[in-house]
Amino acid sequence: MQPFLIFGLSASLAAMGELAGHERGGSLIWPGRSALLGRPGAALGIRRDGDFTALDTLDASVAIFDAGAALRDYHTIESVMIRATTSGPQVEIAGGRWISTG
Repeated sequence: MQPFLIFGLSASLAAMGELAGHERGGSLIWPGRSALLGRPGAALGIRRDGDFTALDTLDASVAIFDAGAALRDYHTIESVMIRATTSGPQVEIAGGRWISTG
């Protein structure tokens, strides 16, 4: 018999994200492979930016017993443009205007 590990995830307010790169990010009802392998990886002491090749041979299966109800999240994240000037750093605000931060 092959050794195996079973664990449960309860994530009532978690997002199991799919590929980003759109203006609107989607969410799945199940965790992806990287989310699943991140847990045993962390237990083995592998950092997020570490080498996970030791876990590549593992198979993963997911069972959904209650998909719950989706909630909308309207957060918007954008990078802030900062430029250096002789009078100190400036941040770009709405309308393409720049204000001093220093």
